[in-house]
Amino acid sequence: MGQIFADLSRELGVLFISILSILPALIGYVAIILLVMLIVSAVRQRLTPAHDYTSLKTVTFGDESAVVSNKAASIISVVLIFVIWGAFTGTSWLPGFLHAPGPFLGQETFTYTVEAEDGSQDDATVTVIVHKAGEVPEVPEVDGGDGLARNDVLTVQAYRSKLLVWDSNDEISRNDDGAKIIAIDGRPITRDADIDSGFARVALTDKGTLNIEPGKGWQMESIW
Repeated sequence: MGQIFADLSRELGVLFISILSILPALIGYVAIILLVMLIVSAVRQRLTPAHDYTSLKTVTFGDESAVVSNKAASIISVVLIFVIWGAFTGTSWLPGFLHAPGPFLGQETFTYTVEAEDGSQDDATVTVIVHKAGEVPEVPEVDGGDGLARNDVLTVQAYRSKLLVWDSNDEISRNDDGAKIIAIDGRPITRDADIDSGFARVALTDKGTLNIEPGKGWQMESIW
């Protein structure tokens, strides 16, 4: 039960951090909308002073004749909605500099430290290739090394996570030798504390394997 609450707390923490990270962008877009509305309203009042019948009459409740459409505001609202949609979907219809940060794509590495039951330790490097949906990435050949821990290659689709069974090619294993991972990039790792490697979050599962989740950015995952 304690492990369940620990996992739930960790997931809620990640969710809270994700919400906080996207708040500046949302606040910025709302501020842009309000600023444009104020500018349009000010310019409209200066260029077209109201001296028509509507401006002189007394408005009563339910008087539809007092309602005046604002075409400029309508057009600007539609454009801004399109810009916000494009920014968070990464559409090619919008210039790249207006896009919100997208998911990590490309090749990166991190190092894990494994400790055997007798206390001996060794490091291995994991090469992670993050690719778009539908792509078949080219997997490079890596030198496995000659230590207890061997280097690995892992391919992951963007917006997804993947397990790394690190001891599948190592000289020592979790089951036979009591080996366990104790650090990622030199930083201690436990089941209750993930490690941010810069391009992905690395978590230690209950079975001792590694779960790699590349950064998702702020853009929504494409559904078509």
